[in-house]
This record gives sequence, C-alpha cells and structure tokens, in this order.
Amino acid sequence: MITMKQSRSGSRGNPVCRRYFLFSALVTVGVAALLLVSLAVANGQDLELREAVQKFILDNGLRILMVKRECSPTVSFRVLFKTGGVDEPRGKAGLAHVLEHMMFKGTTTIGTKDYEKERILLEKVDELAERLLRVQDTERGSQEIELLRQALQAAQAEAEMYIQAGELNRIYDENGAVGFNAATWQDGTMYMVSLPSNRLELWARLTTDSIANPVFRQFYRERDVVVEERRQRTETDPTGLLTEQFLAAAFIAHPYGRPTVGWLSDLERMVRSDLRQFYGRYYIPSNAVIAVMGGIQPEQDIEIIRRYFSVIPPGKPPPQVVTREPQQQGERRVVVKFDAGPEVFVGYHKPTYPDRAAYVFDVIDILLTGGRTSRLFKRMVIQERLALSVKTGSSLPGNRYDNLFFFHGVPQVPHTSQDLERILYEEIERLKTEAVTARELQKVKNQVRVDFIYTLQSNEGLASQLVYYEAFFGGWERMLEYPGMIESITPEEIMEVAQTYLIEDNRTVATLVKKAQETEMIRGE
Repeated sequence: MITMKQSRSGSRGNPVCRRYFLFSALVTVGVAALLLVSLAVANGQDLELREAVQKFILDNGLRILMVKRECSPTVSFRVLFKTGGVDEPRGKAGLAHVLEHMMFKGTTTIGTKDYEKERILLEKVDELAERLLRVQDTERGSQEIELLRQALQAAQAEAEMYIQAGELNRIYDENGAVGFNAATWQDGTMYMVSLPSNRLELWARLTTDSIANPVFRQFYRERDVVVEERRQRTETDPTGLLTEQFLAAAFIAHPYGRPTVGWLSDLERMVRSDLRQFYGRYYIPSNAVIAVMGGIQPEQDIEIIRRYFSVIPPGKPPPQVVTREPQQQGERRVVVKFDAGPEVFVGYHKPTYPDRAAYVFDVIDILLTGGRTSRLFKRMVIQERLALSVKTGSSLPGNRYDNLFFFHGVPQVPHTSQDLERILYEEIERLKTEAVTARELQKVKNQVRVDFIYTLQSNEGLASQLVYYEAFFGGWERMLEYPGMIESITPEEIMEVAQTYLIEDNRTVATLVKKAQETEMIRGE
C-alpha cells in the first residue's frame, strides 16, 4: 500500500477532506484519543466513500473510479493493469517488469525525431537480436556470433539517432508532475502520477497515447538495465536472494514461485517480440482500472477521459492462471550460503481473500509483530534480545491467489536462526492452545483499523486502494467491508486458523548462513 502525507490546504471546504484532517490532528493528540474515535471515523468513512466514489465503465470495458476531494488543487492518477509476474509464460520470467520499464520510453509521437525512419531501424535491430539468439543456441563461441554482436550494436546506435530521450518525463516535469513512477509485483502493474487539476486533459492524452501507441525503443539496452537491477537487488543482496529461494521452495507449481525481476537466463533470452505479445495480451481496457482522485469535477471530467480512452480497442479477455499449488505434504528447508549475517524466513500456505481465514491472519500478523508490545517483538527483541529485527506478513507474495503467512527474523549475535525458530514455534503453539484475551484482541483490532484508515488519508493512498480492490477483489466496495470483518474476528477463530494452517507439514523454512557455518548448522538440526 502506498501512503503519503496529505496536504491540509482546503480541508474545511470538503467533507471527505475534513474527515482525514481530523485523523491527522488526532495523531498529534495521542494514540489513545485516536483509538477511541477510530471506529466512528471508519463508520462515517463508509457512508462518505459510498457517496463520493463514482464508477464509470466505458464501452471498451475500462473501469474508472473518480472521487472529488478538494484538499488541494491537484489530482492523483492510478492506472492498474491486472497483470504481473504471475501472468508471464514459462521461460519468460521478468517480462511484466521489463514491460513496465518500456512504457516510459515513449510512443509513435513522443520520444522520436522521425518515427518512420526509427521504425525501420528498430525492425532491423529485432532481426539481428533474434538471429544472434538462434546462432548462440547452435554455434556458441563462433566468429559469426561476434560479427552479429557488432552489427547489433551498430544498428542500435543508428536507431538511437532518432530518439528524443526522456521526452515523456520532460513533458510531465514541465507540467508540475509529482511521483511519476510505476511498480510491478506478482499480481499487477500500477502506473502513478499527480498533477495540477488543470492538467487532467494532458494526462488523459499522454496516458491514452502510451497505452495505445507504445514504442519499445532501446529494448535491449533496457533489458540489460533490468539484468543489472537483478544483480543489485537479488544476487548481491542477502535478503533478496533468500526471499527468492524461499518463494521458489514454497511454490513448486504455482507461478508465485518465480521472481518478479525474472530469472537471469530468461532475461538474457528475452526479445522485443516477447514484449509486444505480452503487451497485446494483457494491456487491454477490460484488464485495467483507473482511479482519478482530487480536485476534479467527475461529471465533466469523465467526458474528457471518455473522449480519449474510448479509442483504445477492447481486446480479447486475457488468459487466466489455472495452476494451483498442491497441498504441501511435509516441511521444506532451504539453506542459502552468503557472506553475510544469518537470517531466516518461515512460511505457511494459507487462503487469500475473501476466505475468512485471510482476515484472521491479518489479525495474527499484528498480534505477533505489530509494534513494540506485540508478542514476538516484545519477546525476541526486547526481553530476550535474540533478534535485531522481526517481521510477519499475511500476503506473500501477492493476494490474487492463495499465498503465504511468513515470518522473517535477523538474529542478534551470538544467537542463531534456530533460536528465533524455537521462539516462533512456541508462540505459534500458544496461539493454538490459549485464547487471546479480549483486551489484547481489541488492541490488535484497533491497530489494524487505524492502519487501514491511515492508508486512505492521501489522494495517492485512497486511489491505490480503490483500484486494488476493484481489480482484485470484485469491486472497490469490498474495501469498506474490511474494518467490519476485522472487528468480527473471535479468539476461537484465531485458535482454529492456527491449528489448521500453522503446522509443520505446511511449513517452508529458508535460512541464510555463511559458508563456514553451514556444516555446523546442519549438524545442529
């Protein structure tokens, strides 16, 4: 979830903004006061949002959510495509992430000096790149490979003579854009920007052009950028590498086991035609949701949006992921050797929303590591000083499909990952056998509710939540049900869910150790 501090300007003039200004003021008064009114705020929020959110569906299937919030003369835009790493074909891991990078490269009219000449050269680059790949598969190390590489580099340099580098970014910057960015994860890809209110039509024109007429120029150079990104964030980062191996061990069938950044071998063999096919299959109006939030006039501005976005063809419904992760039949353990201090991941398979167990796990998450008084943090970090950091989460690596409840811990010298595991399993056993007290459960529910409300303070945060629920959970209105679902969870449900899912046969463990420590760790098991 994306959370940003909301501007207070104009807060008296708009009831939706007044609600969030009240929340910000209460934070400064104190947590106790905030908890006393959080339920009332959540209830009022339900009514206001139901009245404030206007939903439009264009003829091509594009869904648009609009909310007028005159907190400041700005508008936040979110464009979410329901396609991410989970949708990539086998052998093409990283494709969704590379496509996200390429969507900033411009269109047939933006980012080029002469597109017709550029197009001919880009086709030449594609032909040489695909030929080089075929030759590498059969004649690795031959003289022809070197000649093709030189020809490819020359063709790329010639094509780049027609490029206006960074023109899309420049246009946004010159028009007061803030937060022009994108994010790709397993479930989807989101594009985001905030602009002055009088630039809504500019955004509509630029975004429509980017979706309808993208030119994936400099593809092979950008692919190499992603390869380097993988090296920095995964291969040379201990936590990144451990996370990758942890998920690969936990998901042996479902694509959640593949990294969003991609496998190196897949990235190195990726060609521009792969990108075009993936884009054509998934970047269609019926697979997207747009949120427009801020200083707008929905009844007028939807006509501007309709005029631009209706020209995009609807496309065919994209294929769905049909593979389901089989039930785990025993604990899995992975050891990753790295020149760094120890870390440990522990994960348990669990259902996703709208299964009620998913909401129970949200409560368990906060119960275990939600603040300094939470069970694991208090015991591991404060009392016994076993860990430098501990964290749990209830939706790794995504929410579209059944996922993992996970624990991540970093031991404090001289303690080990096994020490953290021991305490974790003791606390899990406690969840199974001892009912959470009413006072502790209410405290957790209050925190979950406050965290939820906090994400909706800013235009950016609310826009992100609206498109997320609309795309993945059957409608943005489901967002309003969340506080009530959390409030209804009972101590007995927590015990039942822990007994059902937090069991050894459903567990995957990944530990990071130094090479010299591997033998000692194995002997200690």
